[in-house]
Amino acid sequence: MASVEYPLHLDQIVAGGWRKAQVEDRIEITAPCDTSRVLGSVPAATGDLWTQAADAAAEALGPWRKLPARDRAEKLSTGADRLDEAAVRIGRVAADELGRPVHEAEGEVHAAARQLRYYAQEAIRWRGGIAQSDHEHEQVLILDRPVGVVLVISPWNNPLFLWSRFAAPALAAGCTVVAKPPSEGPLSTLLMAEVLVESGWPAGVLNVVTGRGAQVSETLLGHPAVRKAALTGGVDAGRRLMAEAARHLKPTALELGGQCPAIVCEDAQLETAADAISFQAFRQGGQVCNRVNRTYVHESVYDQVVAMLRQRISRIKVGLVDDPEAVYAALINQKQLEQTQRHVEDGLARGARLQAGGSRLSDPPFDRGWFFAPTLLSDCPDDALVMREETFGPVLAVAPYREFDRVIEQANDTPYGLSSFLFTREAGRAHYAMHELEAGSIWINDIHLSYPQCPYGGCKASGVGRTQGIEVMREFLEPTTVYWDFADYRRGVRSTGH
Repeated sequence: MASVEYPLHLDQIVAGGWRKAQVEDRIEITAPCDTSRVLGSVPAATGDLWTQAADAAAEALGPWRKLPARDRAEKLSTGADRLDEAAVRIGRVAADELGRPVHEAEGEVHAAARQLRYYAQEAIRWRGGIAQSDHEHEQVLILDRPVGVVLVISPWNNPLFLWSRFAAPALAAGCTVVAKPPSEGPLSTLLMAEVLVESGWPAGVLNVVTGRGAQVSETLLGHPAVRKAALTGGVDAGRRLMAEAARHLKPTALELGGQCPAIVCEDAQLETAADAISFQAFRQGGQVCNRVNRTYVHESVYDQVVAMLRQRISRIKVGLVDDPEAVYAALINQKQLEQTQRHVEDGLARGARLQAGGSRLSDPPFDRGWFFAPTLLSDCPDDALVMREETFGPVLAVAPYREFDRVIEQANDTPYGLSSFLFTREAGRAHYAMHELEAGSIWINDIHLSYPQCPYGGCKASGVGRTQGIEVMREFLEPTTVYWDFADYRRGVRSTGH
């Protein structure tokens, strides 16, 4: 188990090293598992330092984009290797500042390294194009060029991994990056950046700045060198960023929230469905965007599935970050805990039945942090908040259904469209559902983490564009079409006889 000396009073990563912010105001970071414990602080930086970071990224852009793809790939791969080597220390800090089990936080560091390694390979494989010309003596070339400096904003639930899903393809494409980590947990992102720049990345290719709220993105989007913003976060944050980017005519890539449904049909393998749904609903305490929020179960097997879920949820262990058996630890802050409690109380008031949990955990050792019991609500009506809004807490809502067409309508009846989950052994039904469910990703008869090689994102209010896969490289490249007429050359050949 890694030992870290707290408090960590960190500054910014700008132009290849630590840059001290000349500000008195600092953002204090406390541990969600013990709110009396101060882990460190970062500067509540101002526009001057953010501008310095954008300037450094702009200065590094030319050399980085001209670097042969193989050389960029080697630097990304080396950075990934160094991250894997530093995973124990960075994971320890991430666990403490985010309230997550250490083993899970270390896994996130490795997941970020895998993204860097995957896009190192894509940097080498990427090709331009040749289009057919309408004229005899003309060649049409399509060149893909990096968009420029990219602002990458990551959320508090998976700040390292979700940073890498936008930053890795941007860097592979030849862009440079200014990263804004979450104010709730910026320490691990800064330590990750330190490892990467010390692995041999050129100064200014990656810069990390901290600050409060939307001020950072507003300042950086106004900087002429910043050409695109990529955000993973909530829908409200996405709207604000898109509105600000529109003022400067700059594009955005957004991976936003979800209110993800699971459907369990009467012919499903019920044990498999119960295992998968309980895993996806409660990993990280429900603080993931594509968690199972609501589950619709066919009425003929409804009581069985509710009993299976109740049994599995009763075995979920909530613990402190060092507990190797803990499924999850604390929620990130009081706001998230209160929202979780409000959704539970609203569901009960509307007629839902409490099957498990339902309240904050306050007995020692949970009395010093933001802990909430794994909760199961059955018979939830469609108008309950837990069925309509993103809870982002350890609460699973379940309701029965009778007709398959109707449950598809219920699953789609949401502003979101991130992920959907279906359990059935009937191939025709699965084929029909995968065309009808409004979601960027659909899992059938299993739920697992997404793969780096597969595009990930949502439709409707769940996002704009995609992360992961070869498709996301397009987010950070601009095509330039070259019309090359060589007719004069041919005439010259004929006239000289060569």
